[in-house]
This record gives sequence, structure tokens and C-alpha cells, in this order.
Amino acid sequence: MFRDDLMKVLKKDLISAHMPGHKYKRIHGGNLLKMDTTEIEGTDNLHHPTGIIKKAMDHARDAYGSDATHFLVGGSTVGILAAIMGSTKRGEQILVGRDCHQSVYHACMLKGLTYETVGPIWSSSGTIEGYEEQAILDCLAKNESIKVVVITSPSYYGYTTDLGSVVELMDKREGIVIVDEAHGAHLNFSSKSRVSALNMGAHIVVQSTHKTLPAMTQTGVIHFKNAHRCYSGVTEYLKILQSSSPSYVLIASIDEAIHYMVDNRQRQDNLFGHIVELKATRLKRWLSGVKEQDDPFKIWLHTAPVGYTGYEINQLLISHGIYCELSNHSGVLLYLSIMNTEAELEAIADVLDGVVMKTPLAPIRVMYPAPIRLYDKDQLDRLCEEVVNLDDAAGKVAAQRIVPYPPGIPLIMPGELITEEHVTIIRGLMGDHHEIIGMEMERENIRVVSR
Repeated sequence: MFRDDLMKVLKKDLISAHMPGHKYKRIHGGNLLKMDTTEIEGTDNLHHPTGIIKKAMDHARDAYGSDATHFLVGGSTVGILAAIMGSTKRGEQILVGRDCHQSVYHACMLKGLTYETVGPIWSSSGTIEGYEEQAILDCLAKNESIKVVVITSPSYYGYTTDLGSVVELMDKREGIVIVDEAHGAHLNFSSKSRVSALNMGAHIVVQSTHKTLPAMTQTGVIHFKNAHRCYSGVTEYLKILQSSSPSYVLIASIDEAIHYMVDNRQRQDNLFGHIVELKATRLKRWLSGVKEQDDPFKIWLHTAPVGYTGYEINQLLISHGIYCELSNHSGVLLYLSIMNTEAELEAIADVLDGVVMKTPLAPIRVMYPAPIRLYDKDQLDRLCEEVVNLDDAAGKVAAQRIVPYPPGIPLIMPGELITEEHVTIIRGLMGDHHEIIGMEMERENIRVVSR
């Protein structure tokens, strides 16, 4: 049975440097099945909250300082879908960050939107360092009809983007700034991290409570701030897209996680301080060329200057019961939360201390090329498809998503031109045994538009 197979993996005494944020530790007791109920007298209704669910969401609103907060039982994915679809009209063009989650593109496909993209800052150490605010403003200056901007902040690697001027401009246009803050639900609860997107004035902020808070997987929240222009539209799409039988276990998990964060601000600050100290001492040689992250809970171990690929160091850590979020040729991402302990951080440092320095590896800087979109979804639906070998795909139009995972950022979307650069990137990722969603026939073939 799946449960038995899963527990064979999870029964190990492991240290979690990956999602979810609860790190397999409990913040509450009790029988979960006892909470697995439905809409009966007194339990309220997520799609029309007037009782205990409204009370919990109001507490979350106050904790984050939003005008309104709604719970998500379909993760940030459903929040992003609802935010975009509920704040746009069919046929409109929006501006999206190139490192956005695939759900952003899915929303565009479902609503019949076109999109302009702005590229993030790709670092030489293998990370994405957010966006230059001026680059976003320049794109908006060239596209004065755009009234919706979607940006990921913080990035998967812990870098935030200043958005104050973008919000100011969109307010003048009576537009909306949507921030995918899936990786930053904890930022509001510390004095040692940079301000969250809500504090920058973003109108809609979507967060994954399961990523960095001690909440169960598939939970999230969506916050509204000065979002009167789209609030009713977005909340209507939440009713459409979320299950009509939402899990009360997940709802309870969101509420308990936020209460825990409110009550343990000092614990998070203390852990942040310990991480800063480790970075300045025992982890220093692993941070060569790495810009200081805005979120202390993300640590990018730049392994190439020490003479190792990220895959090699990841396997070393696994052999010591330490499981990380991501590894690639250049490094390893430690994805921490308030539920990690100082002892666990020291254990990670103990393993890394034993690594012998070797000749540095040549850097490999992977940058996603700017997309060239030739067909929209309606056009694609009327075209035929064929399967070709990856080596023959350059110059053809993709009929499916190609998504390196993690982090789930699409390299190619349906309707976009496949270039030689795309093929080179895919081959490189495959050579490093990186999972790529969308490849067919043992990852050698790809679906394209037939000519």
C-alpha cells in the first residue's frame, strides 16, 4: 500500500531542510479524523463564512495587517488562479515575472489572457535574486494598457523585490499588483526580515502556509489590501475553483499555524540570529559569490567554488539523514522554517565541515531565455500535434509545458517557440538527472505543433 511505502521513507530519523514548514513536528495534539467534518450546524462554511471560519480568517487578517484574508485549501495554486482570473477581463494583457509559478500561465490559458514578461536577476551562483524594480517600470511604460502585474517575491531562493513604485503606478492606472509570496508566509512575524509584500502596498498577496509555517501541505491564504477593484471578482473565483467540500482539517491547520507564529515571534527571531551567525562562521566558505538573502530561512550553499556539484553535496547530506529542497550543478538549497532547531542547523554544519576543499568547478549560469509566443490557447486547440525527438525540436512550437521541478518554473509553455538554447538547457538538466515535467518517451521526446 502507498501508506506503507511512504512510511518506509518518512520513518527515518531525518532532518528536514525542505518543505513543508512543519518539518514533521506537531504543534497540536488530538485526533485529526475527529476534525474531518462537513458543513453542519456550528461548523460554518468556507464559501460563506459567518461563524467560526470567519473568526479564524479575521484573526489571520489582523495577524498580517490585511483588509481581508481568505483561507485556501488548494494551496497557493488556487489563490493565484483566482487572483488573476478574478481581476482581469478575457483578452487583456498582463505583466508577469519570468520566474513565476506555472499556475500563473495556467490562469492566462483559462481566462484567455496574453502576457508580457519581465526577466528576473539571474545570479552567477545559480539563484534568482528577485527583480530590479526599474525593469518592471520600464515594461509598464512600454505597455500602458497593462493593469495587472504578477510578481514572485520572495523568490524561491529568498530574495525579495521592492514594489513601492510599481504599486504607485498601478494605483494611478486603477490596476492591481498581485504578489506570489508563496515562499514568504513567515516574513510578517519577524523584525529581522525585510518587509513583506503587504507592507509594500501590494493589492493581493498569495501565500503558502505549508511552505514556511507549521501547516499541512495544500494550505494557503490570500490577502487583500486596498483591493476594492477586484475583491468581489477574486472571491467569486475562489468559490468556483476551490472544492465545495473543503477539508476542515486543513482549515484548522492554517489557523493553528498562524496562531503559533503570532505566539512565537521571538523563537523565529532567535533562529534567524543563529543562522546569520552560522553564515558568518561555519558556512562561510559555502557562500562564495552568494548575495545575502532577504529571507534568512533560505540558505544557498554554493558548492561549485568548493569543488563539488550540488548533487554531490546533496547526496552527502542525505547519507547523514539531511534532506534538502533542491540541488543542481552549482549548489544546494536549504529551505528552513521556525520548526527547525539550532541543533539541526549545527548538524548540517557538522557534515559540511568534513568536506575537503577541491579545485573549484567552472560556473554554469542557467538563464531562461525570453519566451517567444506564437500561438495562444484558442489557436493551439485548433492545431494538430506531433511528437518529435528533443534534438529535432528547435524551431518548432511547443504543444506542452516543459517544467524543471523543483522549483516548478516553466522553461517553455504551449505556444512558445523552442530554441536551440532551450534544447541545450534541457539536455544539461537531464545530464544532471534533474526532473523535467513534460518530456515524453523516457524524456527523449517532446510534443510540438505539427506543420
